Amino acid sequence: MSAPPAENSDGCVAFVGLGKIGYAIAKNVITKTPLVSDESCTSFIHFDISSAACDQLAEETKSQTAQSLAEAASRADILFTALPNDTILQSVSSDLVPNLR
Repeated sequence: MSAPPAENSDGCVAFVGLGKIGYAIAKNVITKTPLVSDESCTSFIHFDISSAACDQLAEETKSQTAQSLAEAASRADILFTALPNDTILQSVSSDLVPNLR
């Protein structure tokens, strides 16, 4: 039995980083796992510096593009990242961590 979502939660999964690896992982999480496809999760959002990758994922799946890293973090009950290196992860973390639930 899973814990209920936090108060003010929309049961959201977020994914940051839609490069070659991240895009494939995000698409699989959205389309092939009960984590997102069952009724306990009501939304999936994603963010990437490439608006083209965001637009493509939104078009191919039932996901939404976050307008910022802060939005992705603040809406997420679960947050995944797939970033190319530690420097980028550290940079992104400064926007993500203060906005996590």
